[in-house]
Amino acid sequence: MPKRTTLGFSSVDKIIIILLFPSLGLLLGWFIQPIARWAAVQVWIPFQGPLQLLASWQGTWVSIGFVILGVLLGVAVSVYSFVETLKITIAKEEVELIKFGETKTIARSEINSVFLDGKNLVLLGHDSKPLYNGKTDSQPERLATAFRQHNYPWANGDPFSNDYRRWVPELPDISIGAHALFKARAHAIKNNDVVDIADLSKELEKLDIVVRDKNGHQYWRKTRSGQALIQDNDTLQDQLADNTSSAKVMTEEANKDQ
Repeated sequence: MPKRTTLGFSSVDKIIIILLFPSLGLLLGWFIQPIARWAAVQVWIPFQGPLQLLASWQGTWVSIGFVILGVLLGVAVSVYSFVETLKITIAKEEVELIKFGETKTIARSEINSVFLDGKNLVLLGHDSKPLYNGKTDSQPERLATAFRQHNYPWANGDPFSNDYRRWVPELPDISIGAHALFKARAHAIKNNDVVDIADLSKELEKLDIVVRDKNGHQYWRKTRSGQALIQDNDTLQDQLADNTSSAKVMTEEANKDQ
């Protein structure tokens, strides 16, 4: 078994990405003026003004300039592809996750389960809160094999999938503050505000609530610590009810003796 396993782009993938997008950019830059001249005389194609302006530019340096711009655009797309793709390094002691230049390291001792939720890699802690939840392009079979090789608790699905319930306003099991966060998050989902959605999910986790989205709806569950708190509150309420009943009986008996 290797000491470390890295998942992401393979060497072949990297070569293809490095060569493909700049080459496509070069071809686009070289042929953009002939395409523009053809499109400028097709009345059914929109944006005739910009197309005619582009077709009117002449000269060797113009063609060279478009080629250079096309190659630079292709290089930018290649760089973005590398930065945007999640790189996963799995070792016996920890998992390292790199995306958009940010590195997150999670110790093996903190991880309770690992699984795929659609295209998202999810690592849960012992309190059932997500330690990481992010999109990955790695093949599911490669992911499962790599994590199992390093003795991580890989699951074929979310072990808490049956605990999720759909959020609806005014649900009595959720606090007023949590409802406010859910409403704000629903607005963010409607506006496709990815950053706000993620931030509000983290705020809900602080309240021991894990949320996931399905078909535009929000589904939630309590973490293990949240469930324990509910059980403690229920036990306390039962004890208070028992104490109240006992006190009432004692008062009634005292009144009878008088």
